[in-house]
Amino acid sequence: MRLASDLRDGSSPDDWARWLSLVTRASQLGDPLAHDELVRWYWHQRGDGSIEQVQANRAIALAFAGRAAEGGNMWGIISVATYIAGDVHQYPANLPLARRLMELCARTDSSFCQEVLAGGSSYDYGQSPTEVHLWLSRLAARAPVRFAPRRDLAWSRLTVEERVAAERIEEAWRPAPWSELRPEWRDIQRDIARHGETSAGVLDDCTTSKPWCRGRSTLPQ
Repeated sequence: MRLASDLRDGSSPDDWARWLSLVTRASQLGDPLAHDELVRWYWHQRGDGSIEQVQANRAIALAFAGRAAEGGNMWGIISVATYIAGDVHQYPANLPLARRLMELCARTDSSFCQEVLAGGSSYDYGQSPTEVHLWLSRLAARAPVRFAPRRDLAWSRLTVEERVAAERIEEAWRPAPWSELRPEWRDIQRDIARHGETSAGVLDDCTTSKPWCRGRSTLPQ
C-alpha cells in the first residue's frame, strides 16, 4: 500500500496501472485501506456504459466497502454514501439511502460521519434536533475545544421535551461493532442495487488525476 500510495497521484498511465496492480494485491492480502481504494475504483468504472456493466461494478464496489468496514475502515462506506447523496458518479441521487449509510457509519462512533450528520455537509441528512445533539456530544467528548460550543448551542435550542429525550438517548447510546451492523448493511446494499437499476446515472467530468477518474481504457493493456 505504501508503494501504491506513491504511485496513485502520478500523471502517467503506467503509474495508474501499477497502482491498480499493487492495490489489488494488497486487498487480496486483507488490507482495509486497499479495500477502500477499490471501492472508488470500481464505483467509477463504466465499461461499455450499459446499465448491466455499471451495476456489476457498483456491486463489486459495495462488496469492497463491506470488507473495508470489517477491517475497521469506514471510508468506503463514507464514499458510497457521498456518491449516492447527489446525482454524481454514475448514481441517481437518493438522499434517504445516503442517510441510512451515514447513520450506520456514525453508530460505529466514526467522528467523520457524526460530524456530517451534525451539519458538516452540503447535504441535509434530516437529523432531528436530539440526533444532532447526540452526534455533537460524541464529538465534544473527543474534541471539546472544537465541538463543545456547538453542542451547547444545540442544547440551548432544544425544548424541555427534547432535552428529556436527548438525555435518555445519550445515556443509552453505545458504539456498535460492525458485526452487529452487518445485517443492516446487507439490507442497504440490496436497496442501493435496486435503486441503481433505475438509471446509469450522470457521467460527470473528473477534475482530478486520481486513477479511478481515468478508468481502465486509459491504462496500458
